[in-house]
Amino acid sequence: MRALNARSNPNPNPNQVFWENKYPSSKCGGNFNVPACTQDPAKFRELQLAELKNGRLAMIGIISFATAEALPGSVPFYPF
Repeated sequence: MRALNARSNPNPNPNQVFWENKYPSSKCGGNFNVPACTQDPAKFRELQLAELKNGRLAMIGIISFATAEALPGSVPFYPF
């Protein structure tokens, strides 16, 4: 299956062609000017693990809110 982009599409959208020519994905797909957090692999692994744990806690929090809405009284101490 061919990718649908301005080069392979027989009838491309003019705005799509303009945008691709103005900001080519092959040259502008960098790190979006986000500074590197660390060059040390051990520190990077530690930061990566902390981000993963924060994501898991956020998922538990969202599930708690959804459960409390669906089943009143199912989440202790909510609402405060």
